[in-house]
Amino acid sequence: YHVNNISVPGFVVRRAKTSVGLKGGESVMIGGLRQTQNDAITQFSQELRLADDTDKLNWLVGAFYSSDDVDTSNPGFLQDLFNTTTYSFGKQETRSAALFGNGEWTLAPTLSVVAGLRYTSEEKAYQGGTDDLVSLCPGSALSGAPCGAGPIRISFIDDTISDTNWSYKLGLNWKPADDLLVYASVSQG
Repeated sequence: YHVNNISVPGFVVRRAKTSVGLKGGESVMIGGLRQTQNDAITQFSQELRLADDTDKLNWLVGAFYSSDDVDTSNPGFLQDLFNTTTYSFGKQETRSAALFGNGEWTLAPTLSVVAGLRYTSEEKAYQGGTDDLVSLCPGSALSGAPCGAGPIRISFIDDTISDTNWSYKLGLNWKPADDLLVYASVSQG
C-alpha cells in the first residue's frame, strides 16, 4: 500500500531575548518612573500528517507537539514612592500535544460521510513572584522592613494546570449538483 501524501507542515523553533526600558515623565509626587523588563523565550512546535485519497475514502491522521518556555525578570525602581527597589521574576512552561484523524467516506457519487476525532493534552506551569530588596535606608515603605533586612518576599505563586479534551465531528454531505452542497454535521470543539 502506498500513502500519497506525507507532510511536515509546521516546524517552528524560536529563541528570543528582549530587554525593554522605559523612563516615564517627571511627576511632582513620585518623581521619575523607570522600568526594565528582561525576557527569554524559547518556542518549539511540530506537526506531522499522513494523508491519502482513494475512490471510496479520503483520510488524514496526524500529531502535533508544542513547547513554550518564558523566563522574565523585572527590577522595579520604587525609590521615590516606597524608598526601595524590587525584583519581580517568573517562569512559565507550556506543553501541548495532540493526535487527530479525519476521514470522508463516499457512499454514493453524490453522498459522503465525514468523521473526525482529536485528542489534545496541555499543561501549563508557572513560578514567579516579587521581592522587596530593602535597598535604601532608613527602610522600605513597601514591606515595612528596616534598611539591611535583605530581600523580603512580597508575593510568590507556584502552580500547574492541566487539561485534556476530546473533540469530534460527524457529518453527512449531499451534492445534488456540481455547484450545490447540502450538509448536516454534529461537532464538539
